[in-house]
Amino acid sequence: MRFTESGEESEDITFLYQVGEGVAHRSYGLNVAKLANVPRTVLEVAAIKSKEMEEEAGRKRLESLARMLSGLSQKEAAQGDALEQLVAGIEQL
Repeated sequence: MRFTESGEESEDITFLYQVGEGVAHRSYGLNVAKLANVPRTVLEVAAIKSKEMEEEAGRKRLESLARMLSGLSQKEAAQGDALEQLVAGIEQL
């Protein structure tokens, strides 16, 4: 669904009720809940949990990427230490 963002940190969302191409890069569930007049205390707890879940998903994506790169560096050791250094840097994130 297409939308427009406004306000500080793009907090205010206006849904345009139009289908658009592509993938949403974040969840807008909290914005929908706000529009539905869900109590502020519930929204605050949900925002904390949402952030925790996004951070965990990001860590898992980085770990997966590091494993893939590690496999590449083992298969193609002729490329030198560059891949191994990249893997180590991602693992530190």
